[in-house]
Amino acid sequence: MIIEVRPSTEKDAKYIGNNMRMEDIIELDACNTRPMDSVMYPFTCTNAQTFTLFYDKEPVLIGGTVGESIGIARLWMLATDKAYTKPMKLALLSRKYVDFLQQPYEYMYNYVHTGNDKAVKLLKHLRCTFDSAITKNKNLSFVKFSRCKKH
Repeated sequence: MIIEVRPSTEKDAKYIGNNMRMEDIIELDACNTRPMDSVMYPFTCTNAQTFTLFYDKEPVLIGGTVGESIGIARLWMLATDKAYTKPMKLALLSRKYVDFLQQPYEYMYNYVHTGNDKAVKLLKHLRCTFDSAITKNKNLSFVKFSRCKKH
């Protein structure tokens, strides 16, 4: 299997938006966001960096940052089920690219559905910390995660 990461294109985003794993769709629905809108949003921002993970030329995961202010960005990632078929590769590549994405930012954050087990496990691997407060959206529990730059 050939595994590579490249800067995202709208074509990559549309493929993932149409083939997104159910856990991510449920999470987006609770935030009143459609899969296609969420994967296309970074292309409308001048302060976004987005990368796509490919398995054998198939886009399986898209993610990146959207800068919110000086030193602060929102970190995000959405995937197809296939992205998690190689968990060790996914974990290693994710750490490398999240470290790269963090370079211009002191602090990155977002929210994750606590029942999205694979995403939570990956975020822990990425050395994200989790707040103790839980937020509810459409009967789903969300927790804020964050990652600070290591000096």
